[in-house]
Amino acid sequence: MLGSLCEEYRGRLEGITSSASVTRVIGRIVANPYVTTTSVMEATGMGHADSLHLMRKLVEGGTLEDVPAATGTRLYVAPEMMRILAHGD
Repeated sequence: MLGSLCEEYRGRLEGITSSASVTRVIGRIVANPYVTTTSVMEATGMGHADSLHLMRKLVEGGTLEDVPAATGTRLYVAPEMMRILAHGD
């Protein structure tokens, strides 16, 4: 399950960012399906604008969803990863 989802994520990210950044973003999502632009910046070493661009692409591609948050920080979730964690499927 998890391996095939990671491969699917890798395919979605191809062409958006470098392969090293792809691996780091996927690792971040696997470690915690809730991510922020800051957590992606920390994982990849990208700047804010590049990380924000990547997050938008991940939302557009269906990998992440924007989660309404009470704080000013934008929060994103990987719904497919959450489904695997909750149900194992």
